[in-house]
Amino acid sequence: MSATFQNTRNKRPLLSIIMLGVLLVSVGIAWMVTREPQAARARTEDILDEIRSRKLSRWWGKKPVELWYIARDKDSKPIGWQRITRSFAAGGYAGTRQAHIRDLRISEKWTLNNDATAGVYIGQALTSREILQTRITLKNDEITVHSGLWNEPVKSSVPSNYIPEGLATLVFFLAASGHEDASCRMIFDADAVIPGRINFHSVKLLPEGSRRIRHVLTRGRYEMIYKFDSKGFIERIEYLNEGITYTRTSRNEISKHFEDMPGIDQFKDESF
Repeated sequence: MSATFQNTRNKRPLLSIIMLGVLLVSVGIAWMVTREPQAARARTEDILDEIRSRKLSRWWGKKPVELWYIARDKDSKPIGWQRITRSFAAGGYAGTRQAHIRDLRISEKWTLNNDATAGVYIGQALTSREILQTRITLKNDEITVHSGLWNEPVKSSVPSNYIPEGLATLVFFLAASGHEDASCRMIFDADAVIPGRINFHSVKLLPEGSRRIRHVLTRGRYEMIYKFDSKGFIERIEYLNEGITYTRTSRNEISKHFEDMPGIDQFKDESF
């Protein structure tokens, strides 16, 4: 008994050192877990600050943009298309997106001032069974969202890493170019408002090369990969969970696969 007690007492300094080391490692891991989201959020804040200080015109210029994409399933079968536009107007920018994939039709339009601090977004999604409409207004550091699912608009202050509608592509491109993980807040039409508040989704932006970034919805485990060209235009979008890929192409190429595609004149009036 005495020998056993003596051996235990002799081992206590070593045991204490080991326990102290475990404690320090645990504290370090806990610091990293809390630190990484803060650093990722700060990265997005830095990108937004750069955009607002240098103005959108630094990257977008004044030339109008029209891009076409064809959607294919995992077997490379064409299943839809989308058209994206952007133009300079009244010292700011206006953009649209129209998409038709299977039985889903999407129409979106947005405006942003040159420093991306104010804008309006209107989105409409139409299926054979329902219509979902969403309106988002950004002004004076406040966001107002009116979703067709709710009768009254909901307001909130602007999160520091919130990406305004219309700005996501530029933020993603700059995040990919910076080679640092980022974390942002975004609003999605499908659940823009939940009872009593705006639903700001937390999104991780994980660079995978200078022109490629992985977009991860942290709560929904929904992943997309964006690939850009050297000018910041999207070349390809991969919806990993759905097995759908959008690839940039020409309108003529899309019309070969979709005979019922709307005539170009129908795109001139973007209102709804």
